[in-house]
Amino acid sequence: MTDKMYHFTACGLDNIWLANGVEIKQTPRGEMVKIHNLDGLHKAIAKSIITGPNRICGAEFRFLRSMLGVSQEGLGDILTQSRSTIARWESERDKPIDGACDKLLRIIYMRKADGDERVGRLIDMLVDLDEEIHGRKRASFREYDGAGWARDTCVAA
Repeated sequence: MTDKMYHFTACGLDNIWLANGVEIKQTPRGEMVKIHNLDGLHKAIAKSIITGPNRICGAEFRFLRSMLGVSQEGLGDILTQSRSTIARWESERDKPIDGACDKLLRIIYMRKADGDERVGRLIDMLVDLDEEIHGRKRASFREYDGAGWARDTCVAA
């Protein structure tokens, strides 16, 4: 760990600083940064957003949508908004989204994070529908003990 806080921007948010859990090494190709338990960090960031007092801004909205693993169209369907509205919210990084959609997104994310199977199935159905309509396929990766990450060839449908 370094002596100072690490500005973590890889998640698409500009206001995330890490006090620890970071290894920085100099390599012949430049600086290498390793974040410990990245999945846990992303979940902590998402929880901080959905439990925070401020309305969700565009950058946070995009982060939460990516955590849900759903397309702009899919989340637009859930929130009864057009894909262009979702894209506009995401492009207006610092502008808060619609108040009703803010509350609904918080509920959806919280329920999914808490293991609500119905919400999980809804999100999975939207991802599957998006794949069917737009030909997008999920790329699944698995961490193998000591061997690192690789594309998962045993993905259940």
